[in-house]
Amino acid sequence: MVSSIAKLKQLGFKILATEHTAEFFEERVGQVEIVHKISEPERKPNISDLLYERKIDFIINIPSTSTLEKYVGMLDDEYQIRRKSLELGIPVLTTIELADSFVKTLEWLKHNKTTIEPIEPYDKFE
Repeated sequence: MVSSIAKLKQLGFKILATEHTAEFFEERVGQVEIVHKISEPERKPNISDLLYERKIDFIINIPSTSTLEKYVGMLDDEYQIRRKSLELGIPVLTTIELADSFVKTLEWLKHNKTTIEPIEPYDKFE
């Protein structure tokens, strides 16, 4: 994920992350803006506010596989972020492979043009 986050920064995206995730990425890719969890509505900026204000283009939120009791709150936050994003029509990337592929596609689109010609009709083969 570090290389994908670095690439997003190179492409001009602002990287937002919760505190511990921000610390991790900041040590590796530089400036990361801290955004607070849904379960911390009194702290600003809060991810819920940013989602409703449409200030987030897409979410990379890889679900944790931890099941220990101390992670229950974290798992609920992750679920709430994914759910609110989808309810608002904001894309959510939930696997490392998908996130990496998405970032590579964004990079490709920055340097290339997509094909905008129609695919030939299938009925001519009948």
